[in-house]
Amino acid sequence: MATPAQLRLIADKMAANVTHCTRDFRYVWVSSQCAEWIQRPVEKIVGKKIQDVLGSEAFLRLLPYFERVLSGETVTYEDKVAYSSIGKRWISATYTPTLESE
Repeated sequence: MATPAQLRLIADKMAANVTHCTRDFRYVWVSSQCAEWIQRPVEKIVGKKIQDVLGSEAFLRLLPYFERVLSGETVTYEDKVAYSSIGKRWISATYTPTLESE
């Protein structure tokens, strides 16, 4: 199984926004592509609340998707979201729950 460091290395090479967040909506890590897309350095994202990074309007729009993934469901959707740093954008996303090892 890959280590967290290996996963981050792979994510940083992808042409996609990849993140890992906690149940209390904080970023554990983000890919460099994601940080570039939302126009913030990685170090200004990691450890921060999603709402503080994306803005309240974007967070509230995305919250129903977050809640579904936290219940254990894989969620795929397309939506128009108003981000505080980059304005309105159409996104296509898939959220996959992190399942705890037994």
